[in-house]
Amino acid sequence: MYRKFFSIALGVLFLAGSAQAFVGWAQDFDISARNVVKWGGGVGSAKGANLVTYAEKQQFKNGCFGVLALQKTRGTVTQVATISGEVGPSTIRQNAKAVGTQYIPVGSKAAFGNRAWQNLGVNLRTIAIKPYGVGTVEGKQSFIGGQMQAMTTPHGCFVQSQYVNATQSASITTTTDIDPTVKSTINIKMNQNPGMMK
Repeated sequence: MYRKFFSIALGVLFLAGSAQAFVGWAQDFDISARNVVKWGGGVGSAKGANLVTYAEKQQFKNGCFGVLALQKTRGTVTQVATISGEVGPSTIRQNAKAVGTQYIPVGSKAAFGNRAWQNLGVNLRTIAIKPYGVGTVEGKQSFIGGQMQAMTTPHGCFVQSQYVNATQSASITTTTDIDPTVKSTINIKMNQNPGMMK
């Protein structure tokens, strides 16, 4: 018995005001991935895998105001799960979520008092269950990615970046009826704000 479910949501948001006075950029991504493998037992094995790679980039240049701004984000979500064994049922569930938001103000001098910021959050959760006897359950998932902002104006400049490399794995191998369960969770939240630019 084999069943796999996978969903992705990826969004990008651009906000713009008057080009001569002020432009406020927002760039968002939201990725959710779920991998579920169920095995009823018998000869053979069941496997499920997901791979998502994303990238976003925004760049702004205004020669009149001497403003140059850039923000980028990219990353990869990977999930792999395998079950085998003569006796079942066995299950492995993997859930991954990565969310990032960036905001950067560019424009005339009046806009420099606004704050630039970026947030990055990653949550990985794995549950592996192997009851009733001989067999193996293995799962691995990871998130590798980050985001960067840079801005140069006549009043100053800043560069800030965030990077995450998170890997989660679970493995059960049993030769007797001991009903093992493995649960693992990773939760990461990162925030940056360079302060005021006047």
